[in-house]
Amino acid sequence: MAIPFIRQFEPHYAQLHATAEAPMLVRRIVAQNPSAFTAWGTGTYVVGWGEVGVVDPGPADEAHIAALVAGLKDEVVTRIFITHTHIDHSPGTRILKRSFPNAITYGFGPHSADTVDEEGAKLDEGGDMEFVPDAVLTDGMRVSGNGYTMEAIHTPGHTSNHLCYALPEAQAVFSGD
Repeated sequence: MAIPFIRQFEPHYAQLHATAEAPMLVRRIVAQNPSAFTAWGTGTYVVGWGEVGVVDPGPADEAHIAALVAGLKDEVVTRIFITHTHIDHSPGTRILKRSFPNAITYGFGPHSADTVDEEGAKLDEGGDMEFVPDAVLTDGMRVSGNGYTMEAIHTPGHTSNHLCYALPEAQAVFSGD
């Protein structure tokens, strides 16, 4: 069976939308930071309803986080899951925590500052050196939320601290990049 490669996508910037993949459990908002590295923009995902988790708040973009918070009217962010610490994925956490200061952040760990090759060239540009998770997750660890479970899958390569998150209730995986 051929797997279709879908190239069309309407990002609907500044709007929180249910995903086609898991409409009852997952919503997405896309940061308006399109580039060769982010495609249409960084995807920020909301998991659950009421007391929710957020995956990758995105860049330090006040408008993006304000749109996310507006889309979560009458809901509370209790958990923030970071796939990795590139500047298009984790810096928005600091802005989001202004609205939800009790939200617990999860990730593999801080960005590695000493990733260089044998000639001294940096191998990992664009790191968010300020992010340190409240709770460190390693491969296979699970975090339960209101109606969902996130399982950490350590996937080093893109960055040494890269995690994917499996969401068994929706048969989905959040891959970051």
